[in-house]
Amino acid sequence: MHCEARRAWVCYDLQLMQTGIIGLPQVGKTTLFKILTRAQLDEKASRAATHVGVARVPEPRLEQLAKLYNPKKITYATVEYVDVGGMVKDRTKDSAVLAPLREVDALAHVLRVFDDPAVAHSAGSVDPLRDAEVLDLELMLSDLDQITRRIDSGAGASPAESLQDRNRIGKAAART
Repeated sequence: MHCEARRAWVCYDLQLMQTGIIGLPQVGKTTLFKILTRAQLDEKASRAATHVGVARVPEPRLEQLAKLYNPKKITYATVEYVDVGGMVKDRTKDSAVLAPLREVDALAHVLRVFDDPAVAHSAGSVDPLRDAEVLDLELMLSDLDQITRRIDSGAGASPAESLQDRNRIGKAAART
């Protein structure tokens, strides 16, 4: 965190915003990733791989200000995109699949709404609502698995903290 005192205290994080691109196989995640980052990827060799790329955020007002004030350097905002391989039912139990997503700030969920006989759908038919529910459930199950591991290991917490964690989880489970 970096803070400056001018008229008022202004604090900002110097790290990139990270967005994870998730979805079932063959929905267009890598295509979206390539469009956003202008990355050149080999389609066949990288289907299940995780890709990371950075994109500059266009800001016309910044360019106008630069013309007015003529700064030595213009620094554009950037976003880092993390494209994970297609997530399928029961695959997310493997925590390595979701590991690259644990540090991102946001998730972009890509859903397939096109029907193309040349591109097979992992479930056999195109149904965006079903696909969203499948992926949301897989993410919830992965979260539950992480919580269970944390409780079981104690994660270096005191007995009072462990009890508080168990109570919070119990309350959250009761709401669902």
